[in-house]
Amino acid sequence: MKVLLVTKHLNIGGISNYVVNLAKGLKDNSINVFVASGPGVLKAELDRYDIKHYEVNFNTKNEFNPLLLRQYLQLDRIIKENKIDLIHAQERVTQVLSGTVAKRNNISCVSTCHGVYKVRFLRKVFPFFGDTVIAVSGYCQNLILDNFHIEKERVRHINNGIDLSRFNQLGFDKDALRARYGLKNTDLVIGNIARFSPDKGLDLLLEVFERVHDFIPEAKLIIAGGGPQEEYLRLKAKSLGVSDEVKFLGFVNDTREALSVMDVFCTTTKYESFGLSVLEAMASMVPVVVSCVGGLKELIQDSINGYCVKCGDMACFADKIIELLGNKELRSKMAEQARKFCFENYGINKTVSNTLEVYNRVLTKRIK
Repeated sequence: MKVLLVTKHLNIGGISNYVVNLAKGLKDNSINVFVASGPGVLKAELDRYDIKHYEVNFNTKNEFNPLLLRQYLQLDRIIKENKIDLIHAQERVTQVLSGTVAKRNNISCVSTCHGVYKVRFLRKVFPFFGDTVIAVSGYCQNLILDNFHIEKERVRHINNGIDLSRFNQLGFDKDALRARYGLKNTDLVIGNIARFSPDKGLDLLLEVFERVHDFIPEAKLIIAGGGPQEEYLRLKAKSLGVSDEVKFLGFVNDTREALSVMDVFCTTTKYESFGLSVLEAMASMVPVVVSCVGGLKELIQDSINGYCVKCGDMACFADKIIELLGNKELRSKMAEQARKFCFENYGINKTVSNTLEVYNRVLTKRIK
C-alpha cells in the first residue's frame, strides 16, 4: 500500500504532530508512506525516519482559489510518479485539492477533521471529505454528522494519539530548566502551551492567574507558544499587575521540557476539538484544570484525573488551581490517574492501527 499524507505545513502544532506520528507509525507497519506539505521544523523528524517529503506550499485559506492549480498539478505528479493508492488530507484546503486529484487519478481519498468547519454554502455543496472522514474526537464526529449530513458509515471516530515512548522517561533536570525560564525552585508554576489566538482564552487565563497570585504570592505562570495575540496578552498581564510573574516562553521544540517545570497545567480555552497539549500534560504527570468544552470533556473525568470547569468561570478555575497548588498529595494522585488514563487510551499505536483499518476498508470497497 502506498499512502500520501497531505497537510499545509510542518510547523509545531497539533495537526503537524499528528501527520508526523502517523507517517512514522505507518512506516513501522511496512506501509510505503509519503508526505506533501509546506516547510516546517518537523520535517527533520521525517528525515530521521527516511520518509520521503515533497514540499508543496498551500499558502491560502480559500479552497477554491484559482492559484491552487499549481499545487493541484504538484499533487497529481506525486501520485503518478509514486503510484499512490490512497491520499489522506488534513485541512479544508488540502481536502478539496486531494479529493479532486484523487478523482482524477481514480484512487481512494480519506480526510481527518481536526476541528469544526464553519457551515458555509460551498462546504455543504462541495464537502470533499473523501471516501471516509476521520474525526479526532466524539465531539468532532457529532458536529460533522449534524452540520454536513454525511452518511454515518462514512464518518469514523479515531482518537488522536501521542507517541507514548517519549513520555516513558521523564528525568528532566527540573532545577536547571526552571533556572533557564527564570523560575525559582520554590515557585509554584501554572502553565499552558497554546497558539495565541482568541479562541484559546489566554486572556481569561491571565485573569485566573491574577486571582491565584493574590492568594498564593509564590505562584508563577508560564505560557509557551506564539501567535497574533502575543502583544495584547503582554499588555493584559501588565494591566493586571502580574507581568513580572508571567513568563512568555515563545515556541518550544520539546514541550516535555516546559511541562516538566509545571505544577499545574491550565487551559481556559473557549473551544477545543481535541486537546493535544492537555494530553501531553497528562502523560507528563502534570495535573490539569481545563475548560469543560468540546473534546476536552472526553479526556477529563472530573475530580479523578483532572478538573473540568465551566468555560468562563474564573472563580472556579482559581479555586481548583489553588486547591491543587496547596495540596501536593492531591496533585500527585490526580497526575497518576491522568497518566494512567492517557497510556490506556491515547497511544499513537492505537491511532495508527485504527487508521490502517480505515485504509484497508476503503481500498477493499473500491476494488469491489
